[in-house]
This record gives sequence, C-alpha cells and structure tokens, in this order.
Amino acid sequence: MTALRGRRRERLAPAALLTGAVVASVAAGAVATSDFALPVAGVSAALAAVAVLARRFGLGVLIGILVLGAIDALPGPSLAYAQLPLGSNATDALIAFLLATLIVDNAQLGFRNLRQSPIGRASVAWSVLLAVYWLITVVRTSLVHDASMFTGGAFGRDFLYFALLVPLFVGTLHRESVRVPLLYTLAIGSLMVSIGHVAVTLGRDELLVVVHTTRTLISGDLVRVYALSNDLVGAALPLAVGAALLGNGARFRLIGAGLAAITGVEVALQLTRARYIGVLAGLALAVFIWLLMRDEAARLGRRQVAKFAVTGTLLLVAVFAYQPTTVARSAVNNVTQRFTSVFAEATSDAGVKNTVAYRVRLSRRMRQALGSSWPAGLGFVSPEVVYDPNLPRGSIRNSDVGVFNSLLTMGIIGTLLVYIPVLTAVIGLAWRRLARLSDEHDAWLEFGVFAWCVFALVSSGSLVVLFSASGLLITSLMLGLGASTMVRGSAHRPA
Repeated sequence: MTALRGRRRERLAPAALLTGAVVASVAAGAVATSDFALPVAGVSAALAAVAVLARRFGLGVLIGILVLGAIDALPGPSLAYAQLPLGSNATDALIAFLLATLIVDNAQLGFRNLRQSPIGRASVAWSVLLAVYWLITVVRTSLVHDASMFTGGAFGRDFLYFALLVPLFVGTLHRESVRVPLLYTLAIGSLMVSIGHVAVTLGRDELLVVVHTTRTLISGDLVRVYALSNDLVGAALPLAVGAALLGNGARFRLIGAGLAAITGVEVALQLTRARYIGVLAGLALAVFIWLLMRDEAARLGRRQVAKFAVTGTLLLVAVFAYQPTTVARSAVNNVTQRFTSVFAEATSDAGVKNTVAYRVRLSRRMRQALGSSWPAGLGFVSPEVVYDPNLPRGSIRNSDVGVFNSLLTMGIIGTLLVYIPVLTAVIGLAWRRLARLSDEHDAWLEFGVFAWCVFALVSSGSLVVLFSASGLLITSLMLGLGASTMVRGSAHRPA
C-alpha cells in the first residue's frame, strides 16, 4: 500500500508542479500589468528581506521590524501610502504578516501559554468577546445601510487587529529569547525616529526619508510633525525612564537614560498638550508607586532620580549660561507655551486655531451625530456609505476626538471592551507592585508599561492611541509585555 501511494505521488508530482507554475505565472502577470505592480513588488521584496533577517537574528527581531513597518517607522518610502489591491495599503499587509507570524509561533507551542496561564485564558476570552462584537457591528452596519460587509469591516479593522493581537502577544512575549531582541529592535527604531523627528522639527527637511509624516504644521520657527510613529516614541519614553531608574546594571541604566533624554525631547517637540498631560500623569503615578516602597528597587530608583535631578539642573544652567540659537529659543518657547496654555484655552472659544476649543465643538457635533445610539453606536459607517456634512470629511471617525472614534462606531459596549485590557493592566501591575509580587528583574518593564497604560487612558479623550491601527498595535505590544512579567512572576512564585 505504501509503495502504491508513493507511485501515485510520483505520477501526480509533475502535474502539480505544472499547475502551480501556471497559476503563479497568471498571478504574476496579473500583478505586473496592474496599477499595483510596484507596491506589490516592493512589499514582497521587503517581506523577503524581513524573512532573511528573522532567520539570522530570530523571531524577536522579525516582530520588531514588522511593528516598525506597520507604523511606518522604517527608513525609505512611506508604507502608509503604498496602496495594494482591495483598498488596503502596505501597513495593513505588514499587520497581517505580523498576525500570521504570531499565530504560527503560538501554534508551534500548542498555544500552551494561552491555555495554561490565567492571564492567557483571560486575554483569549476578552479577544473572543471583542471580535464577536466587532463582527456583529459589521453585519449590523451592512443590514442597516445596505452596504457591503467588506466596506464596514475595513472601516473598523483596527479594532479587530486589537482583538487578535493582544492574546497573540501574550502567548509569544513571555519568552525572554523573543522579548529581549524585540525590545532592542524597537529601541533602535525609536531612537532613529526620534532623531529624525527632532531634525525635521528644527527645519532639516533632508531627513524626511526617515520621518514619514501624515501632515506638518508650522508653529513659530518649528515644523510640527504628525506621524504614525509618534506612538512608538510615546511608548519608548516611559520604558526608557523605567530602564534608567530601575534597570539591571549601570550600563543598562545609562542606555535607558540616553534613550529617555532623546525620546523626551521628541515628545516635547510634538507640541501635543494631551500627550504632555498623559505622559506626566503616567510617569508621576509610576514614580509614586514604584519608588516610595521600602525595597531595593525603590532605593535604587530614588538614587537615580537624585542623580538625574542634579545632572538636569547642571545641563539647564549650562544651556542658559550661553546664548542659545534662535531655533533653540523658539523650541523652548513653543513647548512652554503649549504646555502652559492648556488650561487657559480649554475655556476659550476664539477661533478654530484654538485646538482645544475646536475639539470641544467637534465633540459636540459628534454627540449630536450619535443621537440616542449610545449603547451600540452607529456602526462602521464610512463616509462612502453615509456622508455627514456636519462632520469633517463627512466621517464619524476623526483623529482629533479620541474616544468618539469608538463611541460613534461601537457605542459604549465596544468602548468598554477596548478599555478593559488597559484598565486591567493598570490595576494588575499596581497591585503586583504594592503586594510586592513583582520580580526586581522586571521592575523597569512593569514601570514603563504601567506608565504607558495610564498615559493611554488619560489622553484617550483627544488622542487616538486606543482608536487607530498604529496606536492599538503599540497598545497590544505593551499589554503583551506587561502580561509577560505577570506570567513569569507567577511561574517563579512557590506554590
């Protein structure tokens, strides 16, 4: 019988190869003669290069490069504007490739970490709830507005990405052999992006090959940069501060301090008041919880804070002892003005250039559009399906109003599902620290993830960190990193 099967395979092999060659040739010809030939070829070459790097340096580097590509943080042509068939772009393709990579990795392990750990099982249960609710919303949108399910799904695809990525990151990042190379890859990426952003902000346009902007605005003598990669730098900053204060070894703390300084300057030059408030709230609360305990990690952190306070004071004295350049003075003045004006402008109604007042008025219009549909929202209704003339670009989604992107599409139910894992991470990490359950080896990582989650919650009223594909990708990654410390901590505790 075995020999018979072998002979059949031998006879079928040439036919299978010929059929595969014909199909591949037809597909290649169709792509080559379409408008998407160059983007598809570019994405294919990029994925091949990523595969080679992954084979050489491991899964952590592969995940890091895919994350950087998905938020358009790789040097070269902008991937966010590289259109592919079916209305997608290259960043969507990279997220799909990332999902496939994580699924394969978890499948090879038999989904063991998701099955055996309480955090893994909880993440899967939450994922199923959000994914099912997302699907119900897609179907409801299609039935109510007589639109294709594909259109609705594409309009709200970032929430599905979130539902799928969180448990997959939880299942993969518990391994140090994956997590450490990933963190170093993202640290290099955030350093590169930060330097590029600062240079462009100060007028060095030649570095736009590194900084892929979605738009720019002139603010005084500075160029205000809007980019998908801003979320990466925003996540790198609290992790770097955690490494500088609580990292293992003087060299690691020094690397963290350098990265914190560079990413801190970039975050300041973003001139985003909601980000200022969120970052300061996250870091202040993390410092309060992690550094006021009576243990070795807290004592180390307090010593590091004292060192940085002295160093920072000396640097400020040195800067102001000499005459700063016009650009430097403009940068300091812009940052100071943006931060101090947040409370004064919140009550102002003077013109659309006042961004706080503009957001208040836009939020009012969003509430009017939502009407009485607060529980389940309006659905994933793109402006191609229903154009609302009272909203910018006719869309119920807008990057200036944060949480309304979820409220108008999925209602209070969907919004709560989005917030649940972030709130759980904040409570869980704080409880572990206060109950002294944290491993000192992971203190810096838990500090950074906690500060990021607080930032995401505080700033979600106006920023789309929790309501955009790039922001939710970074949030998924941070939640996976936080869960990895809890899983390892549980494994190390005696029964």
